Amino acid sequence: MKYYVLLTGDVDDAAIIEGHPDEVTDVIAGYKFRKAVSLVKEFPALPGYSMDPEFPDNRLLTDSLDNTDELLIFSEALTDIVKSLEQENIELLPVKILDHRGKVASEKYNIINVVGTVDCIDWDNSKYVVSPMDSDELHRIKKLVLIESNIPQGTHILRLHKKPGQILVSEKFKQSVETLGLTGMRFVATEDFKGR
Repeated sequence: MKYYVLLTGDVDDAAIIEGHPDEVTDVIAGYKFRKAVSLVKEFPALPGYSMDPEFPDNRLLTDSLDNTDELLIFSEALTDIVKSLEQENIELLPVKILDHRGKVASEKYNIINVVGTVDCIDWDNSKYVVSPMDSDELHRIKKLVLIESNIPQGTHILRLHKKPGQILVSEKFKQSVETLGLTGMRFVATEDFKGR
């Protein structure tokens, strides 16, 4: 099965979500969202995530919302695709989206939390920079080559081992999104990915 790097932010005037609200960071440290750990038991009920005041003209709600914390913030339609994949290691964390004035713009979004990572990077043929802060994490991937046989069957959304903030999705996920015309994301073939 072919996999793609999932990137957000492909629509002009699309809302950009700022960092986690206090009601979340009071119970969960923000860095945990990039650590591939379970959060569902700690996550508060329907917290409000605000549109970034630095982008006051960006108000359009897309199906995948760009944000400053590398979160997967998915609309109801996109969440339905995730549910249909029946992947056991995915948690749905319901959130509401607040506009720039603090009013509710939508209560039909979820943070998609992928628990665990997959060690599928071909270390010999990929190019990467190890984090200067933590030798067990990658700072940047310049060239990504996968060992697809290391990816468990039925995996459609995954976090990379040593780079859990980087999300890959399957051809099936990509096709489902494109068939429905959902917005706010783009898919980069791993062989075309030039780093992040």
